[in-house]
Amino acid sequence: MTRNIHDSFAKEWMKELLDDFGEVEIEREIAGEVRTIDVVFVPDPAQRSNLKALGLLGQMIDTPCAMEAFRNAVPEWEVCNCRVKLFELIQELHRRAKQQKQRFKAIDRPFLWILTPTFSDRLQKDFCVV
Repeated sequence: MTRNIHDSFAKEWMKELLDDFGEVEIEREIAGEVRTIDVVFVPDPAQRSNLKALGLLGQMIDTPCAMEAFRNAVPEWEVCNCRVKLFELIQELHRRAKQQKQRFKAIDRPFLWILTPTFSDRLQKDFCVV
């Protein structure tokens, strides 16, 4: 029996439903490009109290995080790209935890920090900026 029977059913059903309205592809492979995150940081629990000396930066890195730095105002497409990289990182961490037979907890999920000199009000609203 297929392990993901619902997944297969949903894909085939959507293909049949949408075929008359346009081109439908299921199981389409997406060619991945090599992506890098500027900084990935996981704090050492033994050093947490020392992070206070770093002020605001110390507060930002108190939990696992990914940081992307921009010299100029970050365009919307780059924000989306940063989020994609974060999600790929989370998937990698989830797979690694599964391979090590450990549980990947929500608290272990890195937070994305985008460091930019300016960030428009519209982008802040669209991306729920802290």
